[in-house]
Amino acid sequence: MRVNWDEGMPSHDIRIFAGWAKPDYTVSFEANASYLESVSCRSEVSVEECVEEKLMLEETDKHLQNLPVREYAVITCLYINEMSVKETAKELRIKHNTVSTHKKNATALIRKKMEDK
Repeated sequence: MRVNWDEGMPSHDIRIFAGWAKPDYTVSFEANASYLESVSCRSEVSVEECVEEKLMLEETDKHLQNLPVREYAVITCLYINEMSVKETAKELRIKHNTVSTHKKNATALIRKKMEDK
């Protein structure tokens, strides 16, 4: 029996079945993106702090391309797109604990690369 939903709910019992398909994602990253030129500083920081943040981003950016894809995506969401851990988890469809783990691993890798330099 078909139900015309425009007429409202029927007076008899109905069973509704839903089907889900696994989503198909395409993820791409642009190597050597020039996003640093468009990075703006927060209004509550001084010019000196702003310059220091941009220099740190430039130094860090050299190592971002070498991160595993998932860690790169997490760092991009958190620091480039200024998303929260919760927003990043939702965007990447992973648990917030996984976001924190990827963040910790990525920052450790970047720190090690910068120290080895």
